[in-house]
Parts: sequence; C-alpha cells; structure tokens
Amino acid sequence: MTLILGYTFHDSPILIGDVLLSNDGSSDELFNTPTYNNVNIYMNKRKAHAHVTGMKQKVNILSDKLIIAWAGSYVQARAVMRELKEFHKKGEITQLNIMGYMEKIPPEDSWNLSLIGFIRGETHTSYFYRDAIRLEHKYLSNVLIAGSGFHHMAQILSECEMPTTAEELQIFDNNYMAMATMNGLWLAAQATGIEVMTGENFLDRWGGAIKIAMFNAGKAAKIGNILYTFWDSIDNGQKIKHLKIRNHFIKTEYQDDMLVTRTLREYESTPTPKFQEKICAIPPILSTRIKGERISVYRPSLNYDYISSTIMHWKDNRIENVFSSVHKFGISEKPIRLSQIGENISIIPTSINYEPLAHCRSPMDMMR
Repeated sequence: MTLILGYTFHDSPILIGDVLLSNDGSSDELFNTPTYNNVNIYMNKRKAHAHVTGMKQKVNILSDKLIIAWAGSYVQARAVMRELKEFHKKGEITQLNIMGYMEKIPPEDSWNLSLIGFIRGETHTSYFYRDAIRLEHKYLSNVLIAGSGFHHMAQILSECEMPTTAEELQIFDNNYMAMATMNGLWLAAQATGIEVMTGENFLDRWGGAIKIAMFNAGKAAKIGNILYTFWDSIDNGQKIKHLKIRNHFIKTEYQDDMLVTRTLREYESTPTPKFQEKICAIPPILSTRIKGERISVYRPSLNYDYISSTIMHWKDNRIENVFSSVHKFGISEKPIRLSQIGENISIIPTSINYEPLAHCRSPMDMMR
C-alpha cells in the first residue's frame, strides 16, 4: 500500500507521497530503503504479514501543468497514468474533463486505486481525486489523504502549525507558496524521523522516502536538495536536557526524473567517525527501468538547501515525543557542514544562531 496527501494553502498546492511497493505475505528477501536496512526482516519480526518488493515515486509530474499521486495497485496506477498522459497530450486538461475520464475507467481496472492530483490553469489551481478521504484542517484547505498510511499522516497533520502572527508572516514575506512548501517539508521531516527511529510505519506498508511536488511560477516542480538529520533528547530529570545528534544522515535530490538518496550511517565510532554509505535511485511510475536494473547516477553532494531536524525526546528509556523543524539556508549559512575524505566524514557545527521558522510536533500515541 502507500501514503499520499494533497492540500492547498491560499491556492498554493502541495502533493506528498511515499515510494514503497509491497505485497502480502512474509519474505526473507533482503531489501534496504534509504531509511532502513533489511526492512523485510524487521517486518517479519513484527508479524506484519507483508513485505517490501520495490520502490517507485508515488507523486508524479505528468506535465508542467499536471501533478498526480497514486495509492494502491501499481499495475492499475501505471495503466491509468499512461492513459492520463496521453489524454493530456490531446488537449487542455481541466478538472471537469479529467473527472469525466476517471468516471469512465472500468471498475475491474481501478478497484484498488486512489488518485489525488492538481491542475494548474491560467488563473488558479484546481484539484481532483478518486477514492481519497477529505479532512478538515485549521489552516489548510482541500486536504485529501489516501493509502494505508492514512492514520499516521492524519495524526501528524493534526499537530502541524502554520505561521499566523504578523511577525511569522513577515519572515515569509507573506509568500503563501513558501509557507505551503515549508509545511510540506515539516510533514516529510516528521514522517522520515519516525521511520528512521522506529520503523513503525512499515507495519502499515508505507514509507521508504517522501517526495514533495508543487507549482513554482505556474510550472510543476519537485522539492529536493534536503539533508535529514536526527537527534536524541534525554530527559534526566534536570532542567537542561541533553541533546545529541545521531551520526545518521539522509540527503535527497533529483537527477532528471530520478529521486536519488544518499544515506550515511556510522558503523565505527572513532574520533573521526566512519560511515557506511548507501545510494538509492527511485524512478517515477512510468519509467521503463525494471527491478534490479543498474542505474547510473551521480553521488549526491553533501550540500543542501533545506535541513530537516527530527528530535526524539526520551524519558525513562522510552520515546515520549517527536519534534521536527525545517530550515532553509543560503549558500554560506549552514548550521552543519559534512566534509568527507575517504570513509571518514567530519561533522562540523557552525556558530550560527538561528530560531526555527516553525515546527511540527506529534505525540507518540500513533506508535504501536
């Protein structure tokens, strides 16, 4: 199954989706995602009665004016996506004619398929959906969720905050698209942090990585060049909490239509830590790449535009809360720099003082 989410903030749309493909039944096949090693072994131990078979982008850009996310059957989604792309080539696509097209899809070809999409017109953005659930939200409009990760994301979404004060709005220069983008990045940070630190989402068969798409200057665009970092906060009964960064980093970027991730995880604790490196290339749904095919990509750099920080707050040896924040920095303003020489990677904190633009928080009652 999967997870997809769409919403608008003052007519600025955001579409979010995972990458996981799964099937029923257990499997001993070794499979690593950008966030987790040997995920099928973990699912077997937790008696998930399912296994991961591959990864594909659930959020897809079919044209400059059309972005669409799918959940459910990969086979059904691929067939419908191919037809939608051809349908779009024949003329202008609108909310009315695309809804009409989806109503004509035979039930036997779409019984296990959910869709959420956005169409950019000359003056405004319209949306469409199939078999998705609408949610009311304090700040966001047209909130639609589908897939097996519905309950996880609904909980995370309910805890997200948006800029509301004049001071907060001034930070974004009242740019609603920037606010919507940062909110999407907060959701991705929270979901990724929970996955890396607990793996609980795999039991509901979603995750692997998160893709975000939006319209920038009227054209469909992907949000990438993100560095994910993870922290532990220990409550030892004192007023000052102990905060420690984990030597575990995930960098995501796009190379053409490929979502490329680079995971660095410490495997030898030394004064200069040594890291195990893993690079994944995740294709869109209409890619002709087949499972196991070798794909040539560039190693993602350790530079970034956005830094995502997820903090696990521990108390009495259990996770009490998860907090996430996302920051955007200029070329020279980096709170963390990663410098690599061979297997050795130096983690260099800078002396920059900064405050979070905002954050999202999620209580751990979603955990099993």
